[in-house]
Amino acid sequence: MKSMRYILALCLVASALEARADGWLDSDISDILSKVKSIYNEVSGDVSDTAQDFKRQLTSLQQKGASVKETVEDSLDLVQHRRTPFLDFVNGGSVRCGQGSACAQFRAALEDFVLDVADLKTRFPQIEKHGLGDGTILVDVIEHLPPLALFGIHEALQRVPDWQDVPQNLADLYDEIDDPDAFSLELPAPSAATPASAMTRIAGPAGGQGAFGAAGTKTDVFCSKGKQPKWDTVRLNRLKAFFALIKGIFDTASEYAPDWYPVTVAGEGAAVPIPLKGVFKGVADAVDSIVATVDAHRANLGVCKQIETDVAQCTKLLEYRTPAGNKKAYWVVKGIIHAQGDFSPAADALLTEAGGFHRRFLWQQAYQKICDAYAAVT
Repeated sequence: MKSMRYILALCLVASALEARADGWLDSDISDILSKVKSIYNEVSGDVSDTAQDFKRQLTSLQQKGASVKETVEDSLDLVQHRRTPFLDFVNGGSVRCGQGSACAQFRAALEDFVLDVADLKTRFPQIEKHGLGDGTILVDVIEHLPPLALFGIHEALQRVPDWQDVPQNLADLYDEIDDPDAFSLELPAPSAATPASAMTRIAGPAGGQGAFGAAGTKTDVFCSKGKQPKWDTVRLNRLKAFFALIKGIFDTASEYAPDWYPVTVAGEGAAVPIPLKGVFKGVADAVDSIVATVDAHRANLGVCKQIETDVAQCTKLLEYRTPAGNKKAYWVVKGIIHAQGDFSPAADALLTEAGGFHRRFLWQQAYQKICDAYAAVT
């Protein structure tokens, strides 16, 4: 039976490694590899693949300067102690890891999970960036995972009973923030307007915006949109804590997957190496990246809110009595007007007056009129 042959392969590996009394050198991997050669010459299928992957991992350990004997012995001890749970995982179905087994059920759940993650790519560009956008390839990767790798991932994910809810929680986060720009990978770019130093010397058309020009800095661009927080802070923080846990678990799970698996691409007639580790590592990194964009969005809103607070109190800080400071205050007020529907005649008139002072280099008077405009719109 396949399961017995699989265990036999591990026993052969263990027997070969017990030859450490012969005086292996950790710096010379060739002896170790020759001792396991019989394993993948005498067995087939996933057992052969496992032995080949074992050989690759031994080589990788040696190249990284690891103590091969101790590492292999520890790994074999781990397999020996988890043998019963592993057999329970793969058996019980029509065949080994077949329909009805915990292994087959977990494989199906994992495939549904990566498809659900891929479906979110239109909302989160981070998902495409981390290689999770093509659900069919991800399913093919999971389909080719050997049972032992699935078992390791299963063991890691069991620490988070709600791991399958990650895609839905990400969708909820998107709805919670209610601002597609918050998840964009692109920062708001400055406009190609005339530099501020030149704008202060050029007589523009009447009105505030003619005097202040277009939003020129990333802060001005962001604040001019009048964005306001629309989320429940407590709920958002709970989601972030959950995602932090998920990231750690998927980082751990990625270590159980082989580095590569050759997947044959239909119509190409050639096997393409697919990074198995990358699937689970990609989930962890995508979640981390999405949370980072949320934090950046919140920080940007905080910058605009601080300027708004200063304008509301008409704080006489030196920074607002400069050309750049005038513009900061102006674009925050314009953003608030924009968020309320762009209809505030009294505030617009005061901003026009502010523009007149700004054009004549009277920064303090311009700032005062901007403060008055804020009072008129709120």
